[in-house]
Amino acid sequence: MSPAASSGPAWPARLRSRSVALSTLDPTAALPDWIEAAGLDVAGAAPPCLLTDAVARGDAAYWIRATTPQGRAVVGALAAQLDGDALLWSWLAVQPPYRAYGFGAAAVALLERAAARLGATRAAVLAPAANGIALYFWLRLGYAAGRARRRRSPRDGTWMSRTLGP
Repeated sequence: MSPAASSGPAWPARLRSRSVALSTLDPTAALPDWIEAAGLDVAGAAPPCLLTDAVARGDAAYWIRATTPQGRAVVGALAAQLDGDALLWSWLAVQPPYRAYGFGAAAVALLERAAARLGATRAAVLAPAANGIALYFWLRLGYAAGRARRRRSPRDGTWMSRTLGP
């Protein structure tokens, strides 16, 4: 999938901030072993939330790269789509050894800014009911529990959303 595969404006192939860089995920390349386990974590008690499913839907998917004590590394991955004026998060995971360093939050901010440039005015995510860490993560980033306009999801959880700034 290329960044332009999702409907609407084309997503950039690379995004950078001081702490992370996002680069388009190549769906034809072999995925690392940690991706499958992350799909279970992302979903909580629901059926696995597979990154490959998000890519197959046409979501923009990126590797999260960061400088770690061991050097530059892929620390996670994310996927999202634009639905009208909304950025809808479908997948976000940081590998366990790289959690709590702010890489996930930096990646979210980076993609939110790119989505805002493409016309998004709000963002929404379904935090799985059995994944309290995900709920806390999104709360820390300014998302609030509530109703989000989106097609039904087979997963159980709390819809969270926030307005994207200029």
